[in-house]
Amino acid sequence: MVLRRVKRGVKKAPKGKVAKAKRSRKADTISMDEEMLNHMIQERAYYIWQDMGNPSGCDYDIWFQAEKDILSKMDKR
Repeated sequence: MVLRRVKRGVKKAPKGKVAKAKRSRKADTISMDEEMLNHMIQERAYYIWQDMGNPSGCDYDIWFQAEKDILSKMDKR
């Protein structure tokens, strides 16, 4: 029999299986926020890139500018 510690003590898993730990809703919320922020930065970077005439070799500069723009807008809220 396989035993696995979880938050509220020890649970016994069925024979041949391992008990799964519960997922935290807080962790899901944080990852969703990060995913949303990344998407917003990506979209802003695309528009900056378009406005600059689709240059190559400026990826990092454009990304950091987009990140700066989005984070500054979030600080104003």
